Parts: sequence; C-alpha cells; structure tokens
Amino acid sequence: MRPLSGNRLINAANPYSSPVDTLPSKAVAQDDPVSQELTAFFGPRANYFIQQWRAVESGGKRARFNWAAFVFSAVWLSYRKMYRLAAICYALVIVTVLLEDWLFLVFLDYPKFPDTVSRVTNLAFGLVCGLFGNRWYLAHARREIAWAKAAGFEGDLLRVMLARRGRTSFLGGSPCWAFSSSS
Repeated sequence: MRPLSGNRLINAANPYSSPVDTLPSKAVAQDDPVSQELTAFFGPRANYFIQQWRAVESGGKRARFNWAAFVFSAVWLSYRKMYRLAAICYALVIVTVLLEDWLFLVFLDYPKFPDTVSRVTNLAFGLVCGLFGNRWYLAHARREIAWAKAAGFEGDLLRVMLARRGRTSFLGGSPCWAFSSSS
C-alpha cells in the first residue's frame, strides 16, 4: 500500500483498484496500539466506544446502556456489522412470536392475541440489546482485530482492514429495518 493523497491509500499490487477507505481521524488519543486499532475499527464514533472499552477494562465499571441498541435492537446489530447476533435476534423474535401465538390462540384458546404480551416481549428484547449492546460490540471488535492480526495484517494495512471490517453499514441495516417495519 502506498499513499495516494492525504491519508487515503492505494493498493500497490493492483494500481487499477479503487482507493481503499480513509484511515481514521486522530480525534481519539492514540496513546496505545489497542486504542489505535479500536479507533480504526469503530471509525468516526470511536471516542464513545473507546470510553466504553476503557470503563470495562478498568474492571470497576460496566459498559453504559446503549439507547440506539435499545430502540433499534437487531437493526442496530446489523448496522454495526454484527450479522450473526442480528440473525440470532431475529430467530428469537420469530420463535417468540410463534410460541406466543400457539400459547394464547391455540393452547389457552384466546379469541384475540393480547397486544400487551407483544409490547412486553419487544421491551424485553430492547432492554437486552441496550444493556449488552456495547459489550457485544466491543467483543466483536476484539474478534475482528484478532482475525486481522492472525491474517498477517500490520501497521497501516491493519488499520485499513479494520476500517473495512468495522465501522457501520447502512446497507447492512436496511434489510433489517425493512423486516422490522413490516412485522
């Protein structure tokens, strides 16, 4: 990789390839390699997540409640590129809906499904995502950083790979948003 302009890089092995992602800004204190790697992975909102990481690593504090994860749940997971967790979340929602329908409409022979049960279930899913969202995202970042290092990426190339595998994906969250709004 060689510099193209500013902090953008171009693949020297294939000069016809498109320039890769911009390296992360220096907004976060780059005092240690782990913070640099997390900054590359988290992208523009790195300050928030690095504060969460430091709070968890210090041992005394838990990661704070994540309101975006609470409100958007599986859509937030997909937006943050945690596709496996989003799939698990959607599978749990589908199983829960089927069990609720079976329990109330078939087993208990209710004439109409109670709306309160759906609201409580949705609130429970939101609370779990809000409480554990930051922790899940930090664990996801650690796994991706470990993968990139094991694959042999180092220095600027490591940061570029982390920027590609991390950050956010509007397109990743879009299908989930469509699925959520239709159900």
